[in-house]
Amino acid sequence: MDGSVKQRLFSGGLWAVSGQVLRMLLGLISSALVARLLPVAALGAYFLAISIVDFLALVGQGGLQTAVVRVVAESVGLKNPARAKAAINLTLLGGSVSIAIVVTVFWLWGPRFSDMVFHSSLLAGVIGLIGLWAIIMTLQQLVAESFRGLHDIRLAAVFGRLLPSSLVCALFGIQWLVQGSSDLRRILILWVAASGMSVLVGIGILLRKAGRLGGDSRHALSMREMSGIAWPIAITTITLFAVAQGDLWILAMFRSAKAVASYGAALRIASMIGAPLLVVNLVLPPMIAEIFAKGDRQTLEKVLRFTATLAAIPATLVVFAVVVERNEIIRLIYGARYVDAGPVLAILSLGQLISVLAGSCGFTLTMTGHQTSMMIISAASGVVTIGLAVVLARTGGAAGVAVAATVGMALQNIAMVYAVKAKTGVWTYVGLPSASWIDALKSHRGRADR
Repeated sequence: MDGSVKQRLFSGGLWAVSGQVLRMLLGLISSALVARLLPVAALGAYFLAISIVDFLALVGQGGLQTAVVRVVAESVGLKNPARAKAAINLTLLGGSVSIAIVVTVFWLWGPRFSDMVFHSSLLAGVIGLIGLWAIIMTLQQLVAESFRGLHDIRLAAVFGRLLPSSLVCALFGIQWLVQGSSDLRRILILWVAASGMSVLVGIGILLRKAGRLGGDSRHALSMREMSGIAWPIAITTITLFAVAQGDLWILAMFRSAKAVASYGAALRIASMIGAPLLVVNLVLPPMIAEIFAKGDRQTLEKVLRFTATLAAIPATLVVFAVVVERNEIIRLIYGARYVDAGPVLAILSLGQLISVLAGSCGFTLTMTGHQTSMMIISAASGVVTIGLAVVLARTGGAAGVAVAATVGMALQNIAMVYAVKAKTGVWTYVGLPSASWIDALKSHRGRADR
C-alpha cells in the first residue's frame, strides 16, 4: 500500500468518519424531534415520504452518481483533467434533465399512487413538496459524488448530507422550543429549505473547482459513454433500494400507520449499524477505480479487506448493544410509543451486520467495470426480498417483513463477494492479516519510500 494511498485513506477517512459521526448524531436528534413534533400516523407518513424522495432521487440520478466517481477518479489517475471536467458537466446536465422528467410524472400520478398503495391522505397532500425535495436531493448527491471523484472527501461530506442535516436539525429544534408540535407539511418545507440552500452553495463551489481542471472538455467524453457506464448502475441502485427500503413500502400496503411508524423507527436505528462501512465507502470508490486501473490487484485486496475489518469491529459491538438494549434505545430516541419495534430492530440489525462483514463488495464491482454483474445480483436479490416480504407481511407482520429484508441482504452480499472474486481475483470480506500479508505491506511501503 503506497504512501499516497495511505495518505488519502487517512485524510479522507478522517473527514468521512467525523462527517458521518456528526451526521448520525444530527440524524438521531432530528428523528427524536420529529417523533415528538408529529403524531404517530404522521410519523409513519414522514418515513414513507423520505423513502419516496430517496427512490425518486435514485431514479433521477440514473446511475450518474456512481459513474461520475469512477470516471473522474480514473481520469485524475491517468492525468486526463479534460475528461474529468467533461464527466462533471455531463453528470449535472444529465441528472437535471432526468430528475425533471421523473418528478413531472410523479406529480401527475403521485396522489393516486399514495391513496391506492399506501392508503395515506397525508402523503397525497404533500406530493408537490416531495417532488421538489427529490429534485434538490438529486442535485445534492451528484454534487457530493463529483467532489468524491476529485478525492475531495471533505466537500463531499459537507455537501452530501452534513450541511443540510445541520440546518434542518436547527430548524426542527427551534420549532419544538417555540411551538412544541408541527404537521407533515411544515416538516417537509423545512427539509426543502435546508437542502436547497446547501445545494446552491455546493453547485457554485463544484463548478469553480471543475473550471480549474484545465483542458478542452467538449470532446473529451460523450453523454453516450457516460450513459453506457451509468444505466446498469441505475438499475442496480434501484434494486438495492428495493432490498433496503422496499420492506417499509410493503408493510404500508398491508399494515396500519402505527406499524409503519414503529418499523420506520427501527429501520432508521438499524441503518446506523452500517455506518462504519458507509464511512469506508465514502473514501474507497475513487481509490478502487484508480488502483484497479493501474492493475495492482494485491494492493486492492489489502485495502478492501483491511477497511472491511476496521468497519466490522465497531459494527459488531453496536449490534450486541442494540440486541441487548433494543427497547431502551427505541424509548430514548423515539419515545415509549414505539418500543413495540424492539424485535424488528434486533432482526434488522443482524442484516446490517452481515452487510458490513462482506465489505465493499458492491462498490468494487461497479468501480472495476462490472456494474452489469452487480445489476444482475441486485435484481435477483430484490425479487427474492420483495416476494418474501409480501408473503411474510400478511402472516408475520412487521417482524416477518424484517426477516425478509435480512434474508435478502444476506443473499445479496454473499453473491457479491463471490462475484468480486470471480471478476477481479480479490476478496472483500473481513479477515485478520497474515504474516505474509504484513510482510508484503512492508515491502510495498519500502518500494514506495524509495
